[in-house]
Amino acid sequence: QAWNKIVDELTKADPMTPVGFGNGRAMRVPVELATVRPGVDLVRQRDNALGLIAKLAGVSYQPAVGRPATAPSFGTLCLATPDVGCSAEIAWTDRDPTLRRFADHGTMTVGGADEHTPRMDATPTSPAGQTWNAAICRQIALDAEQSGEATFIVAWHFPNQYYPQQNYRPAGNTAALVGNMYANWFPDAMGVVRQVMVDLDRLRRQTYAFRDSLFNTTLPQYFVDAMAANVSIIRSPTCFWIKDGTFYGFEGCNPKGGGCCPMNCNHVWNYEQTLAKLWPALERNMRVTELKHHQMDDGGLHHRVSVPRDNPHKGAIAVADGQCGAVLKAYREHLQSGDRRFLDDHWRYIRKAMDYAIAAWDKDADGVMDQPQFNTYDRVIFGKNTFVSSLYLAALRAAEEMARLSHDENAAKRYRGLFEKGRDQIATTLFNGEYYIQITDNLVGGYGTGCFSDQVVGQWWARILNLGDVLPVEQVHSALAAIFKHNWLWTQEGFVGTQRFQQFADGTDKSLLVCTWPRGGRPEDPILYRDEAWTGQEYQVAAHKIYEGQVDEGLTIVRGARERYDGLKRSPWNEIECGDYYARAMSAWSLLLAAQGYFHDGSVRKLWFNPRLAADNHRSFFSTFDGWGTFSQKRHERKQLNVLAVAGGRCELSELRLGLPAEATSVTGTAKIGDRPIMATVSFEAASALVKLDGPIKIAAGETLELELSW
Repeated sequence: QAWNKIVDELTKADPMTPVGFGNGRAMRVPVELATVRPGVDLVRQRDNALGLIAKLAGVSYQPAVGRPATAPSFGTLCLATPDVGCSAEIAWTDRDPTLRRFADHGTMTVGGADEHTPRMDATPTSPAGQTWNAAICRQIALDAEQSGEATFIVAWHFPNQYYPQQNYRPAGNTAALVGNMYANWFPDAMGVVRQVMVDLDRLRRQTYAFRDSLFNTTLPQYFVDAMAANVSIIRSPTCFWIKDGTFYGFEGCNPKGGGCCPMNCNHVWNYEQTLAKLWPALERNMRVTELKHHQMDDGGLHHRVSVPRDNPHKGAIAVADGQCGAVLKAYREHLQSGDRRFLDDHWRYIRKAMDYAIAAWDKDADGVMDQPQFNTYDRVIFGKNTFVSSLYLAALRAAEEMARLSHDENAAKRYRGLFEKGRDQIATTLFNGEYYIQITDNLVGGYGTGCFSDQVVGQWWARILNLGDVLPVEQVHSALAAIFKHNWLWTQEGFVGTQRFQQFADGTDKSLLVCTWPRGGRPEDPILYRDEAWTGQEYQVAAHKIYEGQVDEGLTIVRGARERYDGLKRSPWNEIECGDYYARAMSAWSLLLAAQGYFHDGSVRKLWFNPRLAADNHRSFFSTFDGWGTFSQKRHERKQLNVLAVAGGRCELSELRLGLPAEATSVTGTAKIGDRPIMATVSFEAASALVKLDGPIKIAAGETLELELSW
């Protein structure tokens, strides 16, 4: 079994909880002793060689190649075990005699006579430009059909991270030592190992609790796999956490070193929902960087931020979809924060960002953007379209909600008025009877009469944030159906792309194209990436379809995307776009939100569920601002049992709303935590059971909240 550590619980920024992937069963695997040559930053350096490793015990260390303590390669590695009955080779360079010794004796003996294995108390520093290798062996005697377990810990500690990294050095922005957050917690790799050994049982329990909560589900395996696999992006070189506490994300990462397309790019991270739901404190960290440190005087937000925060910013501009997304994400972070502090501290920046969007792209204040709109397709799009303007409408609604919470009634009324004008105009001018189009005199970089897969992305956001219908629901349903009808490919055979970039699908792969022109009218210079298939967009469309009741087609898209990344042709943990481990793919977490009919407002302790998949027998992972576990629902005849089982952290709740079947017209119910009944007022509202708790109540890890409903 292999597992890696990420953070403690799912809502705190402690580095010590492992989150593992896989089924946890013992695996029979071939084992080979091999040289491990870690890189300067383990993954980011192409040459992948340190030159020397400072052993933490038993080997004297002196810098033989003159590297200073501030060098990127300055750091420590530790290979360790908490088990007894172990032997080791602490300094070998030739694996053949090491393997022969192991084959002959079943051990690795510290202090062997071989020149490649000097004694522990006499091991010199390795020669300049070379390094010692090490190995640990655990001896276990097993009878037939018995099994045994050995624990090995690999730890590293390289405190000197620099930015910009080697493949991205903008003019005038020299490299700065920004460090790694973990250097605040551990002095070296041995310090990491010591802490792991102390906490090993807890770490293992939490790892398996997370795994079991996620995978013990009634949702389809490929569906949960899409969500779980893309959590890996957060632990890839795409994301990093520097010593001053700032969390950053590239668009993706690059095998040549470092990331591709820096940094916190707001139009790409517009699609991400995973970090926000699993580590909301880190997501808020990104909003603080964006709003407080990278807002221009006129309210525009740099679509890429600088590292560190106070570095002079060069080259980034405000972009239409990213600007609107920043407002939407700010509202999401308020909902995930657990109190009013984030909104109270940032409302003035959020309002300024919303007002900039109006002034820059909706100069005639009719609720529809029509000024040149740079966007995530790396081109300016002209005229009126629902791709950006649906995000604009959703942002206006989110800004309205935040304005009312902030007692800014004038702003709330203004945003509401613009929203209503824009919604009505779009419904009458941009819908062609089947889907939404672009109206403009300048089709360069646009899609015109095309069927664009991102045409209602703002409504997807509105569903996630419970903002209601930002576009007429019948038109949205028609547009989503058209996207699948025209843009879904059951095979790539016979399809010929016309652009210079990758299509990310081939052969018999299924995929959703970015844009097609079923009614003709394709521009001579159409929107970039039109023939590509992005999992980040596919999951967004699929989740939106599930929200709107088009479940089968949504599941088809998810299955097709994951079949491309089934481990045969592509890594199941690395969904690519412009780089590896591409951040847009973290839209996958919205699949869960749609399947559950989930909404959470942590500031007032609200949690709502209305499952759209397997509503009669549903079980799935859930998280709040302060805890996580599983939600389940079972229906039989005229009764419904809902259970929240908290596995990590704790959950504070004042209100639950639980969807009921269509035949229900009234509801009664009871609630209990474990075997202890609790006070709850249950009423029927909008086809749901509204449960007001005498609280907020607190559900600790290991406890369950049960609600029995009948109608």
